[in-house]
Amino acid sequence: MSSMLDLTIKELGFPTIEDFARYYTFEILEHKLVSYKHKIREFEQKHSLVDQYGILEKEDDHFEWESLEHSLPAHKSGIAYNYDNKNK
Repeated sequence: MSSMLDLTIKELGFPTIEDFARYYTFEILEHKLVSYKHKIREFEQKHSLVDQYGILEKEDDHFEWESLEHSLPAHKSGIAYNYDNKNK
C-alpha cells in the first residue's frame, strides 16, 4: 500500500510524502487564515458601532470576534513555519 501511495504522491509532482504533507498543511493553514480574516471583517462591519473604548456592544459576539483575533497569530506562525521548512 505504501508503494502505491508513494507512486501517487510522485505522480502529483511531490518527491516525498513529507513534501506533499508540508504543501497541503501550508494550504490548509493559509485557507484558515483567509477565513478568519473574512469573519473578523464581517464582525467589524456588523458591529461598526464600536464605542470610544473599542468595546463591541454585544458581549457574545465580542467573545467570538476576540477568539478569531487570537487565532490569527497561531495560524500565521504555522504558515511561516511551514513556509520556512518548505524552502529548506
